[in-house]
Amino acid sequence: MTDRPIIPIPKTKLEWLLDGLSLLALAVPTIYLFMIWGDLPAEVPIHFNAAGEADGWGGKGTSLILPIIGLLLFVGLSLLRKIPHHFNYPVTLTTENAEKKYRLSIQMLSWLKFEISLLFGFILWNLVRTAQDHAESMGWLMPVALAAILGTTISYTVRIAKK
Repeated sequence: MTDRPIIPIPKTKLEWLLDGLSLLALAVPTIYLFMIWGDLPAEVPIHFNAAGEADGWGGKGTSLILPIIGLLLFVGLSLLRKIPHHFNYPVTLTTENAEKKYRLSIQMLSWLKFEISLLFGFILWNLVRTAQDHAESMGWLMPVALAAILGTTISYTVRIAKK
C-alpha cells in the first residue's frame, strides 16, 4: 500500500457544491429543531419501523444525536478525501492510472457524503415533524436512501474497476 503514488487532488467545483449542499442539508433541520425546541413535547420519536411509522420514543434531547452524528460523518468523510492512496481498489494502481482512480474514489466519497447528509437531515426533519404531529410516516425515505447510496457505490466501483 505504501508503494502507491501520493498525488494531491484539488477539490473540484462539484465537490465544493456538494459539500455546501451537504452542510445545508444538515443545518436547516438542525436550525429548525432549535427554533421549535421549546414547543417540542418531552418525548420525541427515536425509532421508526419498516413502514416508516414511529415506534420508539425518547427524551427530546436524543434528537440532538442525529445532527451530531451527521456532522461527524461529514467531517470523517471529508478527512478521508485526503488519503485516497490508502483506499482499497478493485484494480492494481499504477503511476498511469492512479490519478484517475483517486479522482473517481474522491467523487464517490463526495456524493456519498451528500446522500448521507440528506438522509440525516430528512430523518431529523421527519423526527421533529412527527413529534409535532405534523407527519405520519416516512416509509419512502429508507428505501430511496439505501437505493441512492448503494447505486452510487456500485456505479463508482464499476467505473473504478474499468481499465
